[in-house]
Amino acid sequence: QCHLQMGRHGSRYPLASELVYITGLVDKLANASAAIKKAKLPSGLEFLKEGYNTTLGHDDLTAPGRQQLFNHGVS
Repeated sequence: QCHLQMGRHGSRYPLASELVYITGLVDKLANASAAIKKAKLPSGLEFLKEGYNTTLGHDDLTAPGRQQLFNHGVS
C-alpha cells in the first residue's frame, strides 16, 4: 500500500501580471473617492470611505506562506 502526502505550496503575493489588475482597481477606487464617500455602503465596505491603498508585493512568498512551507517541512 502506497501512502502519498500532498501539501500545497506556500501562499504568495499575486503574480506581476495579476498585480496590474489589482492596481487598476485601486486607481478606479481613488478616482471615484467623492462618490464613494457619499454612497451608502454595506458595513463590510465602509473602509473604502477612508480611501484605499495597496502595497502588495508580487511573486514572493507572504509571511503566512513561509510559515505554511515550514509547517509542511516539519510534517
